[in-house]
Amino acid sequence: MSFIPCAPELFFKSTKTGDLRLGELVQNNERIQKNEPADKNIANARTYHVAGYPDDEGIQINGGRLGAKLAPDVIRKYFYKTTPTKIIPDYNLKDEGNLSLSSPLEKRHTHVAEAVTKTLQTPNTVWLGLGGGHDYAFADGFGFLQSCQNSKYKPLIINFDAHLDVRSTEQGLSSGTPFYRLLTQPNVPTFDFVEVGLQRQCNSPHHVEWVLKKTPYVYFLEDLISEGNWAQTFFAKIAHLLVPPRPTYLSVDIDGFANSVAPGCSQSWPAGLDAAPFLTLLSLLKKRVDVRCLGIYEVSPALDIDDRTSKWAAQILHHFIHS
Repeated sequence: MSFIPCAPELFFKSTKTGDLRLGELVQNNERIQKNEPADKNIANARTYHVAGYPDDEGIQINGGRLGAKLAPDVIRKYFYKTTPTKIIPDYNLKDEGNLSLSSPLEKRHTHVAEAVTKTLQTPNTVWLGLGGGHDYAFADGFGFLQSCQNSKYKPLIINFDAHLDVRSTEQGLSSGTPFYRLLTQPNVPTFDFVEVGLQRQCNSPHHVEWVLKKTPYVYFLEDLISEGNWAQTFFAKIAHLLVPPRPTYLSVDIDGFANSVAPGCSQSWPAGLDAAPFLTLLSLLKKRVDVRCLGIYEVSPALDIDDRTSKWAAQILHHFIHS
């Protein structure tokens, strides 16, 4: 079995009538299996599939600080405590469980990619991946691209990150290799690739030169903030790419945020993306394109302060679903 089921009731306490929590939506398996929303009068309910990757082997290979293997369940703890924004939610929430680590790393990536592809072939589905190392951006991204094989629209991938993560695979499949692998992968649809939030002290000139040969859409944080609100500036720069209903995958490496927002990650810096503009940008992106896959990676509860980073990841998920 590639994914091991988990019980949402382990992550929150039962609530009183009139105080519904997202964890209670996950518990209603019969409704989910029938693809019925809480309000059965709403047709074609969208289903969000939550999957955990409790694995930081890729971070270890890349020489990073460990702890991200704990993230999926801690993120769930806070995410499932949040409330829906409507009295009767108009979507489904399904938990796929946590990835089994019984096979080698490359095979684990394959398991995830296959699950993403299979899931996204069903209309009105969205995959929510919780890392774990950023190497799983390859798995989520490859599965997403495979699901777009028959799409009329060119897929789009946007990576929010302090790092390019385009290291070659010579030293193994690490948290630094996901987009090198995607950009050199045969037999996938061509796609537009955007990197945003990059920090110059985190990226070698060699890697910058390499990725610029693959895509012109590379945006460093220092350049964006020099023009004012980074999120508004970024949105304006890529507006021509945001053609609805373009299928889109958003990869969020939590180390792209300032450590005041996300201290619990393999590598954090005092400067970085800030929270409120990101949520606004997330809403704008969801309105403009068809976000089929959202991955949040590198959250490390072992390195966190008051679970601040896990709470931020949970807030991103909540905002994305309800925006």
